[in-house]
Amino acid sequence: MSHDFKGKRVLVTGGSRGIGLSVADAFLAAGAEVVVLAESEEVHASARALSDKHRRPVGALLCDITNRKRLRAALSELGSLDVLVANAGTGDITSLSGPEDEIDDLFERIIRINLIGAFNTVRASLPLLRAGSRIIFTTSVHGQSIAPPNMSGYAASKGGLEAMMRSFARELGPSGINVNAVAPGMVTTELTLGAIRKLFSAQIGSGAEVNEADMIKQLNTSQAIHFTPIDPARLAQAYLFLASPAGAEITGQSLNVDHGMAMK
Repeated sequence: MSHDFKGKRVLVTGGSRGIGLSVADAFLAAGAEVVVLAESEEVHASARALSDKHRRPVGALLCDITNRKRLRAALSELGSLDVLVANAGTGDITSLSGPEDEIDDLFERIIRINLIGAFNTVRASLPLLRAGSRIIFTTSVHGQSIAPPNMSGYAASKGGLEAMMRSFARELGPSGINVNAVAPGMVTTELTLGAIRKLFSAQIGSGAEVNEADMIKQLNTSQAIHFTPIDPARLAQAYLFLASPAGAEITGQSLNVDHGMAMK
């Protein structure tokens, strides 16, 4: 299925790398006008690379989504939005037995970015959205039936995001705004693979080396389709589907792209 987003404006948060960068690239390939937002200077280089690839301007916003005032100011420059992809997030292990201050601070940071940051982003975007607009969150299978040990902060943040998505869908539905989520399984991004390496290390013993090939093989056994980890470029097509006319009747749903990992 091909999608045409010519004349549509799309904002992708966490758009400087990983899933967000692939989503931005996919919308650009489909003709959309795209703005990427991230908290690091890398966002400018990513926007330039996308602009060079697609031969048209790509906007870049340097902003921390946990800073409400700066976020509102940054988004006010956009004028209007057709699609908001609230993708920015982080993850790490938060073992109950870990160092007190370090784990406590890390747990709070994950919740602040993944959940509160997403709430801030939607609030700041509301004046830019109109009937027919779409909001798409990036959640995770770890916020659903899979909640690995030592990953409580990440699982809680993504589970909360799934619940918030459904609440927003009911609240914004009367205004003609659809709200959905894409819930990936194991994706080949450095953030995901880095967190999984830490998780496996925690499970097999502190400081132990993790063989990445063995790690991926173990994870594949929980999938119905035993492929390699999900390519972000393929994953990005799920966002285009939900934002397209084909997704017009869909709201309050989480679309799992996980090789069957979290099926009930």
